[in-house]
Amino acid sequence: MKPWSAGLLEQVGTRRHLHLFLDFDGTLSPIAPTPDAAFLPDRARAVLERLVARPHTTVVIVSGRTVETLARKVPVPGVSYVGNHGMELIVDGEREEDSVATQARPAIARLGAALAQLVGTRPDVVLERKGISLCVHTRLVQDERAREALEAEVCAMAAAETTLESYRGKRIVEIRPRGARHKGDAILHVLRAAHGEDWDADCNALFVGDDVTDEDGFRALGGRGIGVRVTDGADVESAAGYEAKSVDDALGLLEALAGVRGSGKREALEERGT
Repeated sequence: MKPWSAGLLEQVGTRRHLHLFLDFDGTLSPIAPTPDAAFLPDRARAVLERLVARPHTTVVIVSGRTVETLARKVPVPGVSYVGNHGMELIVDGEREEDSVATQARPAIARLGAALAQLVGTRPDVVLERKGISLCVHTRLVQDERAREALEAEVCAMAAAETTLESYRGKRIVEIRPRGARHKGDAILHVLRAAHGEDWDADCNALFVGDDVTDEDGFRALGGRGIGVRVTDGADVESAAGYEAKSVDDALGLLEALAGVRGSGKREALEERGT
């Protein structure tokens, strides 16, 4: 991955429309100890408002959180939401849920009840029940061996439900319906609905994310779009072409984009020194 630079901004300016997809936790907002503690910083709110007002620009928040939570956490008029890792959408005020996810609701409910018994007495573990998915947050667990053992047990319990799958992220275990729409599928769905199959003829799609589930989005865009991985300075492999080193760096990119017009000229790179 290359650090984002003026070259990325020039690339964005080569087409008339910009469709901007942004993760929330770890991209717009620093990762918090618990899900409820995360909030949209004033700096992020300000740049989102500028981007929504930018000509020929669409802004979509793409997250593992529910769309209802996203609408509450990111209450910026004009923004659309992709929640539950792509399984639900609110675009132009219309809500849509993936049919595979809907069919797996009973399995999610069963596993959620079992996980509640497993972690219910542990104040250092948070079980997030999101209707069509589950997330076990282990960020507060201090003992690394205990955390690893707990996450392995959660994954084993999920494996007993054949319609579900699990994967680990940044001190979390996510559980979702097997075969349901993921972030990459949802991004392409939004692009095709707005611009047709040849969406990249007059549209640049840019996705900024920080975790393993965002790799689905980077891969889906491939050479037709632009991916930026927020790495927190870690050496990670990614399908994204560009890197932002932190949330602050990602917000700097968005602030630069907010000053870009169709000519591709930049107006806000002085702080970065490029």
